[in-house]
Amino acid sequence: MTHTHTHTHTHTHANHWPRPLCRDVVGGWGSGTGGAGVAGALLYSGLTQAGLSPQVTLLAMLVVPVAMLLR
Repeated sequence: MTHTHTHTHTHTHANHWPRPLCRDVVGGWGSGTGGAGVAGALLYSGLTQAGLSPQVTLLAMLVVPVAMLLR
């Protein structure tokens, strides 16, 4: 005897949006990531101009993502 059972899922997954993203959300996200890129480039430039080596500068800049990861 074969039993078929179907499920209707009403919850959303992390990679499944319940509705299309509006342009404001996408625009805001894009602006934020662009701003982070500019800020990171300026910070890198400032630290290397202050005399830190590129290696030390990059290691120092890792503090932010590591702190965000541990938070």
